[in-house]
Amino acid sequence: MKPYYEEYGIKIYHGDCREVIPEISFSVTVTDPPYGVNLGAYTGTSRYLNTPYASMEDTPEFIESVCVPAIRMCLEKSSQLAMTPGNKCMFMYPRPDDIGVWYNPASTNRGKWGFSHVNAFIYFYGKDPHNTGKGMIPNSVSGHCDSVAGIDHPCPKPLKFARWLVGRASTKNDSILDPFMGSGTTLLAAKNWGRTAVGIELEERYCEVAANRLRQAVIDFETVA
Repeated sequence: MKPYYEEYGIKIYHGDCREVIPEISFSVTVTDPPYGVNLGAYTGTSRYLNTPYASMEDTPEFIESVCVPAIRMCLEKSSQLAMTPGNKCMFMYPRPDDIGVWYNPASTNRGKWGFSHVNAFIYFYGKDPHNTGKGMIPNSVSGHCDSVAGIDHPCPKPLKFARWLVGRASTKNDSILDPFMGSGTTLLAAKNWGRTAVGIELEERYCEVAANRLRQAVIDFETVA
């Protein structure tokens, strides 16, 4: 299978992640799948009229039929998996080994009863790679909300948060997979940590967005570990 993009240990595959996952190698999964909240739908005021995804319906049905099976596939091949499941459809996924919180002062997960102003949950699967018996470290984080302006994607994650999550779920010898790559933020975070990484994306437009971001990225060697 030929990558859409490949450079410096980072690969992007354009296609359905359920078809690509069996064909590739990785050790840790870090991902932010769609939340099933009908992104792009009118939610009360024009201020919150977001752009929809380019080639899929952001519905609970999509989560159940595509995202959940893909996460199960990743669990079979990953020593650790960390993901942000979104609040609305979080109970569709396999039961995690631990749950953390990203305290995000911005609004998230808008729905019929308003929006979550306080947190986004983080699911962790597998053993903590940083618990070496010399004391544990937090599984949650506050802030990490750098700007996502100018990224051509309806729901990009802040790079600071992705960098924290990649670092929390992996060590320096791990290869990271993001099966719902989007604009490539997880791959940028992996590159920043000096990890090899693979991203899979259904929409070619977002593959190109991610590839362009990776071409322009510079590793911050102060954070490589």
